[in-house]
Amino acid sequence: MMDMCHLINRSRVAVQGKPIYYYCAVRGTRVLTYQQFCLLGKMRVEELRQHLNELATLATRRNAMGWQELQLFMAGHGMQITDLLPQDIASYGATELRQMHARACERLAEVVPVDFQIDDVNQAEWRNRMYCMLIAQGDDTLSDEDLLGLGNEYFMQIRWLPGARIEGKELIFDTFKDLEHKDNAIVHELICNIIREYDDIKFINIGQVERSVSHRQERADGGRREVYLVHFRSRDSPQDQLQIIRFLKWGVRERLDEGKDLTQAMLESEEYNDFIMDRRLACRQLGMNLVSRLMTRKIQERYYGKQQHLNGNRVWTPYVQRDYISGVATDKVLPAKLRDSEFVRSLAQMLGKAAASNLIVGRATPDHDVIFDDGDEILVSNPAGQVTDMVIADPTGAFMNFENDLAKDAPAYAVPINRRKGRLANADIFAEIYMQSFITRFEQIQNAYRRHHSAFDSLFSHRRRDPAGNLAHRWAMILKRLDTADPNKLCKIIRDHIKH
Repeated sequence: MMDMCHLINRSRVAVQGKPIYYYCAVRGTRVLTYQQFCLLGKMRVEELRQHLNELATLATRRNAMGWQELQLFMAGHGMQITDLLPQDIASYGATELRQMHARACERLAEVVPVDFQIDDVNQAEWRNRMYCMLIAQGDDTLSDEDLLGLGNEYFMQIRWLPGARIEGKELIFDTFKDLEHKDNAIVHELICNIIREYDDIKFINIGQVERSVSHRQERADGGRREVYLVHFRSRDSPQDQLQIIRFLKWGVRERLDEGKDLTQAMLESEEYNDFIMDRRLACRQLGMNLVSRLMTRKIQERYYGKQQHLNGNRVWTPYVQRDYISGVATDKVLPAKLRDSEFVRSLAQMLGKAAASNLIVGRATPDHDVIFDDGDEILVSNPAGQVTDMVIADPTGAFMNFENDLAKDAPAYAVPINRRKGRLANADIFAEIYMQSFITRFEQIQNAYRRHHSAFDSLFSHRRRDPAGNLAHRWAMILKRLDTADPNKLCKIIRDHIKH
């Protein structure tokens, strides 16, 4: 992402006036955005006239490669600068000139989608489209991510690896130049696992997600973090399937690198696998809306690490696999959406509801910073664009905070309101809906526990409870904390931390 932002920021150029253009060096063309065109209206009259004349002149020229020297950003193919500006700009008086420019802005606003009317490299959709323009992949060209229906956060983040297809009943792998290469060996194992599970597949493509799509800062504490995207189609299915594969942070390899012997490393890897799945069950029990299905699998790898005497030994590496959630992460919602009152109400309601479960299960980093509203909460919409659900893609950090009083973490749940405050049409309404949803959901979960006390308490009774902090112990601590919590007090703490 930083590479894209850097390219966009340093592409700003001028001709004779202000640097109002983004320059595509590949084609030698200049790109003008809606915002830059509208900002001309703030100039002095003669400066405005100079720039409008410049635009009119550039719009009629083609460079040595045959490309138009000026393009409008995201205006489609039907609108050109020549459609917006008259030929006799010099004859316009000061008032007439400003009126003409204002009308041109209105016409341009009709064809440029709202999401592209503000220049902002921090907004994924605007950044991705501008980047495409600057590398000469026009706005009429669909990327792999577009074609697969992936979110903007995956744009230019996927490195596609050799896949496979089925001819007759034979599995044909794409050419692997070096099967011993780590990436190719992993993909080969993943494909074999999928083929063993689905016997009617036509093809499989696998790509590695190069960078984390979350804004969460990664810790340098070891552990594995590879994420893969699987794209395949079954013979009887009219639609392709997309799934996410995420390797578990602590497998046999990582435990060996900590100095454990092979037996202990395998044991701890299995225990961590159980912890991940038990944590998922616990989160669902406490009202968290997770993906409907999560599968655990393993691949076989050769160990090459810190314990050199074990190099070359086979180890089993665990991963989880789930369906891709087609939606938008709450922290990546476009600013234009926050001006839609219906959308804002739905967002506030779902965020408030999710905040209750999130606080109860104590989602936090190892440094005890609250994790919420930072990429795992996915808004799902219907074909009409109305938000219908919010799904938690991954309950990262759940049950990390199982000892502190909930009042200690409560202030962090004002952040979703404070972060959006300046972009909301009515921040007070958003805050009120958020808080009402929070307290309603918290009370529902608390009452469910009190009604079915024994069912909750015995959920992990088959697991040994370790006071050092295994999930069975954390579960008991969190239920005790839930039972004694005062949702009204927590709500007041959050309100007190909302910025006015």
